[in-house]
Amino acid sequence: MKSKKIRKIMVLAVACIGALALTACSNNEKESKGIDRIVVAASNSSMPSSFLEDGVHKGFEVDLWNAISEETGIEVEFQLSEFSSLFGYLDSGKADTVANLVTITDERKEKYNFSTPYAYIPQMIVVNADKTDINKIVDVDGLSGAYVAGSNSGPLFEEIAKEKGINIDLQAFESGALMMTAFNSGKANMIIAAENEANYRIDSGTLNGRIVEESINVASEAYPFAKDNERSAQIQEKVSKAIETLRENGTLGELSNKWYSKDYSKEIK
Repeated sequence: MKSKKIRKIMVLAVACIGALALTACSNNEKESKGIDRIVVAASNSSMPSSFLEDGVHKGFEVDLWNAISEETGIEVEFQLSEFSSLFGYLDSGKADTVANLVTITDERKEKYNFSTPYAYIPQMIVVNADKTDINKIVDVDGLSGAYVAGSNSGPLFEEIAKEKGINIDLQAFESGALMMTAFNSGKANMIIAAENEANYRIDSGTLNGRIVEESINVASEAYPFAKDNERSAQIQEKVSKAIETLRENGTLGELSNKWYSKDYSKEIK
């Protein structure tokens, strides 16, 4: 009789241990699927979006990712470099996404999945402040131009120039800071830049230029993520939901006004 009781107790103990093991495995699976940290590749010189000042990382992207972190509960770590090398971090798996007003293009959509857009920013031409006779895109014919390597602005303008018969010599620079230096020193007669960045530099006195009235296009800015990757898909979904929440509660607009003196959070129609 005792031996039967002992066997029953042992069976129950084994069953309990099995149940506990299954529960532990289930919990571990949930934890492994959870995202607790996002690595974001960002520029160290794109004022006022993402830049270093006295060793401190500042800008619109920093504040926005802090807000996304608060909304999702996920820790954010920045990996800083020049814009031209940011996608290398994403492609190699060293970063989960790129934060530097990345424009959604058909070519990029073939390689990456994108979050919902968080900004809609006109791409503009900037010329010297004394060039008051240049007001349209066609007026830059014969000038030398500059843009940031890796950005969509240069190739897009080259297409437009070809269509309109505009003769222009475009040169790519590794960073926005180097491009601005080339412009201020006279090595480039015009630059192609996002309206927000151009206005910021002109207002701060670091760029002696004026924005040509006619825009090149309006860019939808979003965060790119690797395709065919479960972790990236999870992060993309969480970030997109956070962006929509921040747009609805006004945080996106507030941050845009803070850094760009204009609300770029709503689509321009």
